[in-house]
Amino acid sequence: MGCPLKAIKESSWEDARGNFCDLIIQISCSDARVDIVNRTFLEFKKAHQTEKNGSFESDLADSLWFIDSIIGDYSDQNVSDKFLRILDNLTQHVTHGLLMERLSEDTLQALSLIASKDAFNKRYVRCKTRIFFKQRKFNLLREESEGYAKLLSLLIQTNGPADLIMQQIWSLIGYFDLDPNRVLDIILDVGVHRTNVHPLFVDIFRRYNCDKTDLTNYLGHKFQQGTSKESFS
Repeated sequence: MGCPLKAIKESSWEDARGNFCDLIIQISCSDARVDIVNRTFLEFKKAHQTEKNGSFESDLADSLWFIDSIIGDYSDQNVSDKFLRILDNLTQHVTHGLLMERLSEDTLQALSLIASKDAFNKRYVRCKTRIFFKQRKFNLLREESEGYAKLLSLLIQTNGPADLIMQQIWSLIGYFDLDPNRVLDIILDVGVHRTNVHPLFVDIFRRYNCDKTDLTNYLGHKFQQGTSKESFS
């Protein structure tokens, strides 16, 4: 194995990191004593302080991730157990947040940083789905007052053309996460009162690409509401 302490001490940061990673892998796969890592760790950290301006914790976490990915390919349980003993000593120099980002689920579970890798993976999938795939839609005017105010201003003041209006409507829906059904409701309400441009709003409805069945049910509901109000008055 040579003299790992001397190799790391006399190396640049990048070489020291490579030597340190190789040392941990070699110790994990052999009968060498684990405390060798502790003796070389200070020189490894000193090499970082000499040449690097970034976070030592983050760079150490990257190194542990690299080693973890290699050790994970070994089927020998003794190799994994020895690596975990080394890792357990080094994790005190890295925040749990960085370890959670870098290390595999199996390693995190073995270090008791997570209770169960299956539960962790399920939670991860749910969070990822909520962040990247679940669409928020604001239905109430008070939930996204600026977006609906811009929509009303557009519909009240515009005189066409319909294709340009629709581009602006889609932009408002996308930018402010407006509920398309609520937008349709507002278009209909404004169109009813702007009697001088009824053909324009009919064209807007046609371009809105709403499901015909949904639109029929929706218009029926609006007509029923109007009839009820007239009967009440």
